[in-house]
Amino acid sequence: MFSLLTRASLRYLARHPAQLVLAILGVAVGVAVVVGIDTASVSARRSFQLATSALSGSATHVVRGTPNIPESAYVALALEPGSPPAAPVVQRALGLVRPAKRTLELLGVDPLAEGPFRGYTGSSGGTDAAALLRGDGAWLSSDTAREIGAKVGDELVFVVGSREKSLVLAGLLEPQSSLARAALADVALVDISTAQSFLGQRGELTRIDLLLPGDAGARDAALARLKTLLPPTCTVEPASRRSETLAGMTRAFDINLRALGFLALLVGVFLVYNTMTFAVVQRRPLWGTLRSIGATRGELFRRVCVEALAIGALGTTLGLGLGLLLAQALVRLVTRTINDLYYVVSVRELAIEPSTLVEATLLGLGATLVGALFPAFDAMRTPPKAVLDRAALEARLRSRLGRLALAGLAAGALSFGLLKVSSNNLPLGFAALFLMLFAAALLVPLATSLACRAIAPVAGLLGGNLGRIATRGITSHLARSSVAIAALAIALSATAGMGILVDSFRTTVVNWLNTTLVADVYVSSPSTFSNRDSAVLSEELVTRLTNDPRVGGVTSFRDGEIELADGSRVLASAASLHPRSRDAYRLLQGDPKLVWPAFETTEGIVASEALARHRGLKKGSRLEVRTAVGVRTFEVLGVFRDYSSDQGWALISKATWARNLNDERVSSRRETTSRARFPACAPPFLRAKSCSCARATM
Repeated sequence: MFSLLTRASLRYLARHPAQLVLAILGVAVGVAVVVGIDTASVSARRSFQLATSALSGSATHVVRGTPNIPESAYVALALEPGSPPAAPVVQRALGLVRPAKRTLELLGVDPLAEGPFRGYTGSSGGTDAAALLRGDGAWLSSDTAREIGAKVGDELVFVVGSREKSLVLAGLLEPQSSLARAALADVALVDISTAQSFLGQRGELTRIDLLLPGDAGARDAALARLKTLLPPTCTVEPASRRSETLAGMTRAFDINLRALGFLALLVGVFLVYNTMTFAVVQRRPLWGTLRSIGATRGELFRRVCVEALAIGALGTTLGLGLGLLLAQALVRLVTRTINDLYYVVSVRELAIEPSTLVEATLLGLGATLVGALFPAFDAMRTPPKAVLDRAALEARLRSRLGRLALAGLAAGALSFGLLKVSSNNLPLGFAALFLMLFAAALLVPLATSLACRAIAPVAGLLGGNLGRIATRGITSHLARSSVAIAALAIALSATAGMGILVDSFRTTVVNWLNTTLVADVYVSSPSTFSNRDSAVLSEELVTRLTNDPRVGGVTSFRDGEIELADGSRVLASAASLHPRSRDAYRLLQGDPKLVWPAFETTEGIVASEALARHRGLKKGSRLEVRTAVGVRTFEVLGVFRDYSSDQGWALISKATWARNLNDERVSSRRETTSRARFPACAPPFLRAKSCSCARATM
């Protein structure tokens, strides 16, 4: 009997190749999207983690400052007897403009202190780390130099602040291990004094790497001792905390991508369910004959499940291959989004994790098997006489329309309840949305039956007998047609929902920009990547802008980060606001007549809506911030609507920033002209390559 069932299944599948291919493709597309999205996201995270850990080397802890570390702090550590090994570092992402456009990480190190931390001394030409002491020299890995077309002795031109500055390629690094190769990808290695001079950070360090004892007691003692040696603006934290914090910022982004992959797989499940249901219905006479001659219920159940698993195996195998190809294209888009919104990362190769392939395989096979269970149970439970009667299946479904609809309404109510309580829980929100899709699928049979009854008279008037036959055909084969309708409805609703979401968000952002862009001209330091960095405008340029007689008013900003008392960091902007610029900030909490005077005269901040949501802030909340004079408490004066950062940011007055953070530089300016307008984009000194200028036109 087993061989007879096998031959019958193979013969049926061979006679319906289109149906078989459709089911296989449904599973393959869903698995491919899951694998492609997951592999692209994992590759970006892995590249960032490898580069960060390799650049940190053997460091167990790092010292960070607000905003930077005074060089005297490192001197105190180095001269203190018994202090742990320490290495000063100056680091910043810069835009390379020649010989190729690229974002490189400028890493300034002290070759004499690098021994216990990083091994970058292997190079071509027989040179060693002492070559880094050349004042204008930089080292690149041989891979990076080859990609940008640079040779030893060539000039490397970077954009630093609002100016172009150059270094000379002094040598090539030949990393031997894959970890070192990942660390040196897109890194320009220079002597620390060169980095300080090049970046205009004389006497300042980005961080100090430390190598503390592994024993917990000795480590705690060393940390306590460090606190007495370091200024109050400095904090000591584990070397991995920074990378974990930045990687955590992309968690919501990853969940969104994975949800899209699961949605594609869900549509594939409906296709498999419809295919297997159709196959069972088509072979009901065959099942009845086989049952009559001795085939058991279990054999029929296993036969349907084996067919589904075969379809799932073929679809999953095809989907795994397509997913890896899709990941090659998606990794560029994912990396670009991460670079624009979160941090700079360069992905050289795909990180294919076995867990991703295993998960996708289980999803593909499991989803296919779930889609085939109901048809398999139908083939098993139906008695031989009813199997021979095609109308039995339809009659059974029509008798269950009410119960299916009630189950759909219950699932819908549960979905809405979850949405109400999941405002700050993204996974729970996605679970509610998938439950809503399931509820809609349960309502499809009843909705289809009612819709066909409603349009039957119209179809008869317009199409005559053909119209009546068409509507009756849908209702008489509801077991098959409702599933196909549900799959199509879910696919169309997802497409329409995404389109409406994007259009709505675009309209909202455009309206927000129309109220935010109140200046006539915007000037900022150019950058090859879109995320916030520490580039600043030159003092000469700032002075010329301020003193230009055609400029009626100026609003200036200094973008950076502030460190909270708990060690976490948030984006912040120090602003000197022109009265007209205050209208750009639509306050959701706080009275503008009270907020802005207090903003200029007291040590308070105005938080963006996203920052307030992430940190649980509201008007009147207190925020403890590490400053140059120790931990200070800032009051949240108000909350404003903002769409420029999903992590949120704080607005601080320029006077408060300079007083607490010892930084009076400017990263961007907005010019409001009231006496005369610039004849072109800006005066000639703003049209140089050293700065970026744009009119506020929509």
